[in-house]
Amino acid sequence: MTDLISFKPLAPFGAELFVDLGVPLDKAQAGELIRLFREHKVLLARNQKLDEAAQKKVMSYLGPVPSDACGLTSNDPTVGMQGDIRLAFHSDLAFAAEPDLGASLFAVDLVNGASSTSFVNGAQVYQTLPQALKNRIDRLEAVSIWPLDQTRRNRAAALNDNDPRATHPVVWNHPATGEPVLYLSGMHTDCIAGLPEAESEALIAELFDYLFAQKNIMTHTWRNGDLVIWDNLAVQHAREDVSQVGIRTLRRVSIARRSFFEQFPQLAPAGLKGYADERHVQR
Repeated sequence: MTDLISFKPLAPFGAELFVDLGVPLDKAQAGELIRLFREHKVLLARNQKLDEAAQKKVMSYLGPVPSDACGLTSNDPTVGMQGDIRLAFHSDLAFAAEPDLGASLFAVDLVNGASSTSFVNGAQVYQTLPQALKNRIDRLEAVSIWPLDQTRRNRAAALNDNDPRATHPVVWNHPATGEPVLYLSGMHTDCIAGLPEAESEALIAELFDYLFAQKNIMTHTWRNGDLVIWDNLAVQHAREDVSQVGIRTLRRVSIARRSFFEQFPQLAPAGLKGYADERHVQR
């Protein structure tokens, strides 16, 4: 009999796994990892020893790993991307036709207990909405845009015509589970399509009050060897300013049907630097 993966639920959502993910999973364990990922949306495994290949292997159980899916995020600019600024709540690639399916961060080198990442679960929050509000938003769509400023909500008026943007349902059915997910991003949502400006702003503010209520936020405090995996279609993540927390380097590996550069070939490495310099953008 194969031992499946031991775990305990986290609050207000998520699960901590007790498994060595540096060792390949058998078929039954891989199936259990998928089940836990679908049900709990955020998975934490501590005390892992994972090189890049091992982290990619873990994510490959959950979905396709694109060729550009791996990179270091660090507050040391000589090591990785994303700098040390606050990052507002967001779903990776919300501004694309196909956002990432999921993502992971592995703590490579950081000060234990000095920094954290927070998550909100749009599937869980949707269930708490009043029925009248659910009925109101059921068929609406929201415009998500390229973030010129990752510390806050961005607006389309600041963009160039060729800056990435996409329209998604305000409530979409999760492609793997079928459950309804409230999909508005604290960083990327510009407006509710088709509504007058004042009505759109009032509705977004109302939905954000539900989505980002403190009781709905799960915060993970990092220790070296931590691996956190999340469902990017159901969950948003954020962090506070990390300029004063000592070194903080994490390795990110995502899963996606279509990679960033497949969806935005104009931003491939050959042309990305000039574009980013012009628009003052970090991905």
